[in-house]
Amino acid sequence: MPTIMKAVTFHKHGGPEKLIYEDVAIPQIGPDEMLVRVKACALNHLDIWIRQGIPSYTISLPHISGCDVSGVIDTVGSAYSGHLVPGQSVFVMPGISCGNCDECLIGKENRCAHFHILGAQRHGGYAEYVAVPAGNVLPLPANLTFEQAAAFPLVSVTAWHMVKTLADVQPGETVLVMGAGSGVGSMAIQMANLLGARVLSTVGAEDKKEKATMLGADAVINHSVENVWERVTALTHGHGVALLTPAGQAVEEPPRIGSS
Repeated sequence: MPTIMKAVTFHKHGGPEKLIYEDVAIPQIGPDEMLVRVKACALNHLDIWIRQGIPSYTISLPHISGCDVSGVIDTVGSAYSGHLVPGQSVFVMPGISCGNCDECLIGKENRCAHFHILGAQRHGGYAEYVAVPAGNVLPLPANLTFEQAAAFPLVSVTAWHMVKTLADVQPGETVLVMGAGSGVGSMAIQMANLLGARVLSTVGAEDKKEKATMLGADAVINHSVENVWERVTALTHGHGVALLTPAGQAVEEPPRIGSS
């Protein structure tokens, strides 16, 4: 096993010119971790904020970004006793928590005092290898490529937190997703649809309507040429929607929003 890998790092905050392609040490894994050989890593907007130096995240420099990762298991920790094995294709759930506190045990890992995000408060996937907790490694579905699997992990966490954890969308409710073409918006449409809701969505161009419909939107509004609230009023017969989800932004409370 080599001890050095290639990675994209930054030693100072700033623009893309701060990124450096260099040799770094391959991370060591703990007993409950896995070393994943990276096959694909998406560019998430959080990666850009971290590189720029967003005040919400305190990181040590140099840093390796990359929140959304897929790859192949290289090594498993000594304490791991699950069904995943070296050589298996996987993707990584980017929200990392302790797994043992009260919040984690009731399914609210984002409230864990130790919660952090891969590629933000710890080194991520802009490298040949990444070390992650074994519980965050999931088998890659056979119908997905590595690139596809790296496209949705973090936006899915955000969308689920909005649609289910906060809003608890129920069958028969009407949900309006603003921005069907975004990562969070596209996932929110699919999740709300699977939960049995009627899904309305907005797009900024006509050529995006077909994709929104394919994802599960029951009606699509082009906000660049249509009045959103007038269309929502007409589509809901004046009742408005049960939930408005602004794409890319997790609501702090689950609002029930009328259209007038």
